[in-house]
Parts: sequence; C-alpha cells; structure tokens
Amino acid sequence: PVFNSVYKFFRSHEDDCVAAADQVVCLTYAAEKIIHSWKHIPREHIPVTVIPCSADMELFDPQNINEGEKNACREKLNIQPGDIIFSYLGSIGGWYLTTEMMDMCRVLSETIPKAKFLFISPHRHEAILQAAVSAGIPKDKLIITKASRHEVPVYLSFSNYSLFFIKPCYSKISSSPTKHGEIMSMGIPVITNSGVGDVADIVKKYNAGFVIDSFSEGEYRKIAEQIKAGKIFDRAAIRKGAADFYSLEEAVRKYASVYAKIFS
Repeated sequence: PVFNSVYKFFRSHEDDCVAAADQVVCLTYAAEKIIHSWKHIPREHIPVTVIPCSADMELFDPQNINEGEKNACREKLNIQPGDIIFSYLGSIGGWYLTTEMMDMCRVLSETIPKAKFLFISPHRHEAILQAAVSAGIPKDKLIITKASRHEVPVYLSFSNYSLFFIKPCYSKISSSPTKHGEIMSMGIPVITNSGVGDVADIVKKYNAGFVIDSFSEGEYRKIAEQIKAGKIFDRAAIRKGAADFYSLEEAVRKYASVYAKIFS
C-alpha cells in the first residue's frame, strides 16, 4: 500500500510534466507507443522524439584496435588460439539476471568445448566467480577482469559473442542499454532476451545475434547448437546497424532538432 501510494503520487506528476512539455524525449519506440496510449492526458497529440542511448563509434571501432596492445591483452587474459569467447560487459546484479546468464554459459560450456567466458566488470569479481561455479562452470573457462573505458574495446574485440540478460519488467520497456550499442559497434553478435526496450527488434532487424523469449534450458540449448553448427553473422552489417540506430552523431542531430522545434 505504501509503495502503491508513492507510485501513484509520482505517476500523476509525470502526467503533469508530459501534458505541459513542448517536447518529450524517450529512449525507445516501445515506450513511445505507451506514451501515445495515455488517453487521460488532455492533448490531442503528445510530441515525442525517440533518442536511444548512443555509442561512441570512433572509440568502439574494431579497425582502431592496436594489434600490439591486443596481443599483450591476449597474453594477460590467457586467451588461446581456437578459444570461443563469450563476453559480458558491465556490472552484475540488479536488473541483470546473473543466475540466468550463468545457466546460459553452462549450456554453452557443455555444448562447445572451446567456450570461455570473459567478464569485463568493474567490481564484484568474487561474486561473479561464485555464481559461475555454483552454475557448474569450470574455473578454467572463466576470465574475469576490469577495464578502463578506453581499454574496453580491446577486451571486447576477443568476443565471438556477447551475452546480457535483463529482467523484462514494465519499467524496462523504456530502457536502452548503452552496452548494446557499444557491442554492436564492435560488430559482435549478442545473446539477449526480449521484453527490454527495442532490443529484440534491433537484433532481429539487423540480424545481430540471438533473442530468447523465455529463460529455459531448451532455449539455451537451441542457441548453443546453432553456434556449434557454425552459425555466422556479418560483423560489418552489425556495425552498420549500430551506425543506423545507436550513433552518437544521430543522437546529437535529433536533440538539435528537438530544440529547434521548441525555439521556433
């Protein structure tokens, strides 16, 4: 009852803000549809512009990776020729479904003998290790490290695939994970779930990886078997998709357009 009252209080103020706004910016087209469905706001048309979280495509560019730095990093991480690297970028916990991701990794480990799991995360490394071991993933398949922002593209460049599962709840309809744009900018296909912003639509539109609709053993194995069978994604096309949807320049252009409309 207490949280319901708090929610209703701020929800009513959100309506007041939307009703008074000259322009509304949201992060996803999924959220835009919901905003336009709010019939109780007293205006004929709510002016909404969708501007997703954006990626610095100059920084996250596989062509800009220094080979000497990459070789040193490869040695540091003990990545061997023939290893199939599945990466995870960012913090764990919260909205990110650690248990489900570890279950996916376990299935990949069982299906693909050369699979290794690279966690690029700023903290909680011991928690990552414990979660992985609890899921039945051998320690020798784990690579857990942290990286500065400018090091992240080098670490990501080892990825054959990158994995992230996010809790698909109502609030996440408006979520635009920055990591998705950065991963796509590197041309890396993802393994992710539906129900989060526009992520599933983006992955399907640009043929940029796999999307699951339920966190089940059967779904995980279906993906693992496709990867084992040699499923290929066009990395150049994935990066081009990132430029189309997630580019920082396009976000700046859209914001400039929003302000031009207001001031005109």
